Amino acid sequence: MCQRLLFVMITSLLLAGCAHEGQSAYIAPEDTVRAAQLNVQLGMTYLQNQQMALAKQKLLKAVALDPTLPDAHYSLGYYFETVGQTQDAQREYQTALKLAPDNAEVLNSYGVFLCKIKQYAQADHYFQKAIAEIDYTDVGVAYQNAGLCSIDAGKSKQAADYFIQAIRQNPKLATSHLKLAELRYAQQNYTQATLNLQQYHQLAQPTAESLQLAIQLAQQTGDQSEVASLTLQLQSL
Repeated sequence: MCQRLLFVMITSLLLAGCAHEGQSAYIAPEDTVRAAQLNVQLGMTYLQNQQMALAKQKLLKAVALDPTLPDAHYSLGYYFETVGQTQDAQREYQTALKLAPDNAEVLNSYGVFLCKIKQYAQADHYFQKAIAEIDYTDVGVAYQNAGLCSIDAGKSKQAADYFIQAIRQNPKLATSHLKLAELRYAQQNYTQATLNLQQYHQLAQPTAESLQLAIQLAQQTGDQSEVASLTLQLQSL
């Protein structure tokens, strides 16, 4: 129903301003922008539902309607990233940043993209730029992404620092608690690792990753009963 309503809205906008039959159609600039925004919304909805052809169609339409709309290029970049078209994705992300160089969401997302293609230093640069934006409300997420990227880059100390910052900004970022627990375990700081893991399990359901770490921690304390219980939970997953 929601998607049908969006289609109706787009059609109405595109037809808005049309003269009587036989006269040239006119679309007000603000209607074109709104139509582009609605195509972005539709495209992202299709992408989430894995309707890839429709997602691409709507996102390309959004860019065609308003080539100056940063969200259109950003969303099209995310589509290309999802389907593995790396060069196209990078082009669209960079276009979005040229249009909106201070957009923290785009800066953060571009950092994630760069990390995926192993451009770690550049990724960290864009995470830092996102974090520096004073009006950015998801700073914790940017710190968490920077931490995950640092792990991939083999910089465990930097990763731990980022996860600590992420938790300070947003104590409910479960992934940061889990990753920090894993880093503490690697440092043989079992007490702090246990605390971080407990915090994770207060925020999220146990996963194979978290249960495996819990088993390792229980083995360090020699609690065989806990090891057996956790092993059963892990097998059930």
